[in-house]
Amino acid sequence: MNQLQQPSSKQNLFTRPRRAFLSTLSAILLSILSLPGCGLFYENRLDHDLFVLHSDHNEEFLNSTAEYIQQIYNGYIKLFKISPEELGKTKFFLQGQSGPDEVIDTKYSPQLLGYYLPFFNVINLDTISSWTRQPEILKQILLHEIGHHFLITQHPDASSECWFNEGLASNLEVAQFEGSHFEYPLLNPQLLKIARLAILADPDSVSLKEFLYTDWGTFHHDTKKSKHYALGWSVVYYILEYVLTSRIPLGERIRMLYTLERDELAELEPDWKAFLAHFDLTSELIRRSQILKGGKLKTSQHLTALWAIDQISVLRHLDRNRVIHALLAGFEHDDVRVRERCYLGFLKAAGRLENEEFLDPRLIRDLSKGREHLKSLVKLEQIPWKLRRAILLKCADDLLHHPSWLPVFIEALNDPNGEIRVAAAVGLCGTNTKPTMINPHFWRSESLTKRRAEAREWYQWWVTNFMGTEFGPTIAEIQKNSSLKPASVPSLESAGPKPAVLIQDKPSKALPTQ
Repeated sequence: MNQLQQPSSKQNLFTRPRRAFLSTLSAILLSILSLPGCGLFYENRLDHDLFVLHSDHNEEFLNSTAEYIQQIYNGYIKLFKISPEELGKTKFFLQGQSGPDEVIDTKYSPQLLGYYLPFFNVINLDTISSWTRQPEILKQILLHEIGHHFLITQHPDASSECWFNEGLASNLEVAQFEGSHFEYPLLNPQLLKIARLAILADPDSVSLKEFLYTDWGTFHHDTKKSKHYALGWSVVYYILEYVLTSRIPLGERIRMLYTLERDELAELEPDWKAFLAHFDLTSELIRRSQILKGGKLKTSQHLTALWAIDQISVLRHLDRNRVIHALLAGFEHDDVRVRERCYLGFLKAAGRLENEEFLDPRLIRDLSKGREHLKSLVKLEQIPWKLRRAILLKCADDLLHHPSWLPVFIEALNDPNGEIRVAAAVGLCGTNTKPTMINPHFWRSESLTKRRAEAREWYQWWVTNFMGTEFGPTIAEIQKNSSLKPASVPSLESAGPKPAVLIQDKPSKALPTQ
């Protein structure tokens, strides 16, 4: 829930009857008070100067959540230029519990992640589901709901402006912060996708003027809520980034946006729709990632750059040719943080590409070049072991579709570092082609003799099944690895190419079964 305020010269611009709105607030409050775990009945309470947490979650979860909240408060105080005294003391109710007595319902998925009740200065978060407690998801929910609190504190007359409240909160929820350092990319790829589809599907069905006058009930209608959130985000984003000059600090642009007349904003409809229809998300994310610039990351934008790399690595509706090419270019970046994000991002993106024989030839070359580079990194003991382990774990998915990784994983079973051996065993086990010892204790601490015996079995399996194929060893490689050479190595002539069979019943150039 949310509200805004305007300068005194426009005090009445956004005011409208609030009877229905207050009735809704009252109903929500009554529903909260009816919960058995509400308020005085929560097991745990954590007090801070500007907020108090109530929850049945354990102390560890409350402390980590309180740290996020404190960081967000500090960032928003600077952004909105609000003194802490104006904020009052917000009550946070965290639904759910954690600890040894927790019962996890894997089917439960909240319809409402959180809401803010400005009249009572209450923020309620649904953290019953384990996925809403994941740090990145929890931070996003907190950024959104606390954004409402600051917005309404600064602009208390804006409670009737759903598009502004939810739109701005949806821009702020993608903020990136690290300690006291905050960055506001504002770009929300998921909401962009929804808003763009709405415009492209039937542009005439969306009237910006009608949308700006949408009331709370209509805005949050069950079947239209997602679309309205996305449109609200897109209107605010478009104005902040394309109508108001970005040279003006973000906090000032937010105040300027609030002073605009709704009828003036409605005149932007053609340009706003054109922006949504033609926005190139792939190019924008690559630009923000700074991958192609080289050099050191700008201190003021380094969190946004790393966030953008993560986005291009996981989003499925981007131009995969440009994504892979950009991530590959990042392998040579001067900043080690960019390089490492690009290594793992490349593997995330490559792991989703099946039937590679049908891909663009340039993309196939980029994939091959990237894989070879990462294989060489895994083998270098001077590379930090945590990065090598992360590469092995991340390329386990790619192994399912690209058996050229097999000898890398098998060789890693004999690595001096136990964590590397564990990661290799996990990846090989996931192929379902040959039983292997997956117990981490075995690969960390078992005798060298037993571990080498298991690695030798994998080597024998690889030679037997892949000799004579593009993924098999050459005679020179077998001679080089004579210490692991099987008792009877088939000749190239007798082995012949093996038929392509599926791993886990997936059609591809995958690993043969025994």
